[in-house]
Amino acid sequence: MPLKKKFQYSSKDIRALLTEMLEFNPFFRSSAAECLKNPVFDSIRVPALELPAKVQVQLDIDTIDAYDYANQIDLRCPTMSHYKRKIIEEIHLLKNDLYKK
Repeated sequence: MPLKKKFQYSSKDIRALLTEMLEFNPFFRSSAAECLKNPVFDSIRVPALELPAKVQVQLDIDTIDAYDYANQIDLRCPTMSHYKRKIIEEIHLLKNDLYKK
C-alpha cells in the first residue's frame, strides 16, 4: 500500500522521511543522523541535547551479502519470523556490550 494512501493525513515531508527510513537496502537508507537533520524536526530540535551515539549499531542483516537483489531473496533471514529473531538477537548483543563498558 502506498504511503500516501496509508498516511493520507500526514504531510508530504513526513511521507518522504518515512520513505527514506523504510528503504530496505541499508546502503541507500538514510542514517539516523541524516533523518534527524530533516526539516520535519526543526520545530522540536534542541541542538544542545543532540549528542552522538557512543557506538554504531552494526547488524548482520545489513551486510553486503545479506540480500540477493537479482532474485529478491534475503539470504540471512529467509522468513519474517527468522528476521524478527535476528533483530532481537542483535538487540540483546548490543545491550550486553553496552552494559559491559
